[in-house]
Amino acid sequence: MIMDEPAVTHPKPECDLAHHLFQIMWDLRREARNICKPLGLSPTMFYLVDLIKLGYSQPKELASRMHIVGPALSAMISELKARDVVVSLQDEQDARYRILSLTPAGEALHQQVADAWQAQVVTRYNHLGRDKLQALLAILDDVNGNLPIRGSE
Repeated sequence: MIMDEPAVTHPKPECDLAHHLFQIMWDLRREARNICKPLGLSPTMFYLVDLIKLGYSQPKELASRMHIVGPALSAMISELKARDVVVSLQDEQDARYRILSLTPAGEALHQQVADAWQAQVVTRYNHLGRDKLQALLAILDDVNGNLPIRGSE
C-alpha cells in the first residue's frame, strides 16, 4: 500500500504562499535563463528589451521600472547598442533626453525570446485549463497591478 505524503500545513496561509511563490520564482528564473543564455542575453536584459517594446523608452523610467541603478542600466544599454538591438535617439521634444527603441534586429530578438517563453509557459501551465488560467491571470493582475502598455493608458 502506498501512503500519501502528509500535507504540509503552516499556522498561517502566508507561509504556504511564500514557499510556493519562492519555488515558482526559482523555477521560472532557471527557465528564463535557459531561454535567454543561448541568445547572449540575461533575463534582466530581456526584461529591458521587453519594456522598450512595450513603449518605455527613457532610461530614467526604465531604471525605475526595473528597480536598478542608472550605471547598471547604462551598461546593459551599451551592450544592447553594440549588438544592434537598441538604438538611442535624441528626444524631439526635449533635447536633454534620450529615447530608446528597438532596431529591426532587436524586434526579431524580442520575438524569438517571446515565442520561446510563450512555449515554455504553455508547457508549464496548460494542464490547468482555460478557466484556471484566467483566474490565475486575474489574481496576478491584482497582485502586480498590471504593467500598462504605453498608448493604451
